[in-house]
Amino acid sequence: MLLDVDNGPGHLVHEGNVGLYRPPMLAAARAALRPGGLLVVWSADESPSLREALAAAFVTARTYPLPVLLQGRTEHYWLHLGRP
Repeated sequence: MLLDVDNGPGHLVHEGNVGLYRPPMLAAARAALRPGGLLVVWSADESPSLREALAAAFVTARTYPLPVLLQGRTEHYWLHLGRP
């Protein structure tokens, strides 16, 4: 399951989306996964708070940088993964 709704918890476009990155929603996402499933949350920043929330809701939580070319320069987006 890939969640890409906002720019991540540190760069919200809509303040109402803050709950998407908190433990109750992450627990609901975990419950919705099929066996062997994986939750991936896209974020514009590294977000240690999101990594911690994933670690609380999932057995395994990892964060990976994803290099992207933006307006001629290399930047990073972040993929936060949770595996039950």
